[in-house]
Amino acid sequence: MTDDLEKRLTQKSLTGTPLLKPDEQHQFLGTFKERCVAMLPIDALDEEIYLEKLKNEISQRPGGKLLINGAIDEPLQDKLLEIAQTCNVLFTFVNDQDTRNPSPIGVVYSFSEAQNVDEIDLTKKSAKQSTAPAITPAADSKKEQEPEQEKKKSFWSNLFS
Repeated sequence: MTDDLEKRLTQKSLTGTPLLKPDEQHQFLGTFKERCVAMLPIDALDEEIYLEKLKNEISQRPGGKLLINGAIDEPLQDKLLEIAQTCNVLFTFVNDQDTRNPSPIGVVYSFSEAQNVDEIDLTKKSAKQSTAPAITPAADSKKEQEPEQEKKKSFWSNLFS
């Protein structure tokens, strides 16, 4: 029994505490994907459009934390710090331990609980929104009326009526 305990303690001291989903945590700057609300890859941080979208996401969902990749250039870090200060949100610089496979993500806005947002990449989210067809109010009201008119009887109601 003591030998088994000694083996476990030795193993933990050599390898550290085991992580849950270590690849996902590495990719999303130390957090899980389901906790992320928005993220920007490093190459999109130069564009003001995406930084404005990040500000909008933060203002729509206050109370999160901005995780900033420590490997990005200082001028980009300064822009992200400015966003964090203007939006009054906590931030953390995350330094990547794996230099062979660095994370391509520049910034992540996340929470301590799961948020389960379908699309967190703001570059892809904006592309989907710009290509989505606009729904006019007349078309929208038409869609609401169709289900009422086309109510079909269920199998059981057809069988017993």
